Amino acid sequence: MGRHDLTRVGKKYYDELVTYCETNYVESETDCIFTRKRCVKEINRRLKESGTKLLYNGQVVPFDPLSFKLLLIKDNLYDKDNYSERKIGNNRQVQYLHSLALIDYVTKKLESNSNSIMEKLKEEK
Repeated sequence: MGRHDLTRVGKKYYDELVTYCETNYVESETDCIFTRKRCVKEINRRLKESGTKLLYNGQVVPFDPLSFKLLLIKDNLYDKDNYSERKIGNNRQVQYLHSLALIDYVTKKLESNSNSIMEKLKEEK
């Protein structure tokens, strides 16, 4: 890159660029293209941007992949076609891909119940 007069940027920059492109240039809100990891990352970014803090036992905690999975099971969101889609990967493992509509739904739910939702999810674990 140096020989083309392009400066190097870090991995974080590229990750943010990919996230921006994925979330702003999706053809339909119900296209299931996001992995669980990408969903959690985007939800945490949105929560941080809105200033929402999730509390568990009086402590601020991040929204993690396990909590995401528990919320989807609790609200039966794996079965809704506009939120999740089941895929079989190359290694024959089942993987779920999720939509932008699901990210919006989960973010709004967390923002509206930020003081109690993590405790409810951890109890169900």
